Amino acid sequence: VITGFLEGTGTNNYIPKWTGADTLGNSQIYDNGTSVGIGTTSPGGKFHIAGDFYNQAVAQSGATYIPSLSWYLVTSVTITAHGEDGTDNGSAVLIDAYYSGNLDDSYYGLWVKVTKQVSGGTETDLCAAVNTCYDAGYNCGVSLNWLDTSGISAGQSVTYRLYTEYPMEDYTNYSLRAVEIKR
Repeated sequence: VITGFLEGTGTNNYIPKWTGADTLGNSQIYDNGTSVGIGTTSPGGKFHIAGDFYNQAVAQSGATYIPSLSWYLVTSVTITAHGEDGTDNGSAVLIDAYYSGNLDDSYYGLWVKVTKQVSGGTETDLCAAVNTCYDAGYNCGVSLNWLDTSGISAGQSVTYRLYTEYPMEDYTNYSLRAVEIKR
């Protein structure tokens, strides 16, 4: 409950914050009506954080071991990175993949892998996961989460591809998402 008069000044487009018991001032959040920026008055997208930010933890599921199998392409996604050129502040990309289907009686495990190709260069294996499914003939699914922290420079086109070693007749139960996190 405010009992006295409000004091303070604000700057156009900045979200206000309490700077004292009865005083308002500018926060670090800038909103131009179209985009929101933290640490910038020129957001480069709908939500833009400029400068360092801290991510407490990212849980990863996946294997660094990727077996030599016959791999079948399921889907792919391409992004254009916004990282800073010539620095260690390239973008990190969070990969979220899922694949499932009905295995026949000869399969008891389902492997998937994600590959990465930067600006038309060599396609390289990034990560893999397996689900050992003991009930062949039933639905078997694999989830894979990975944080690609290799530092991708601004303007680089990056294609991530989801592969499986067991091609299902219908590829309706899959997803592949790549979310850029600019450092």
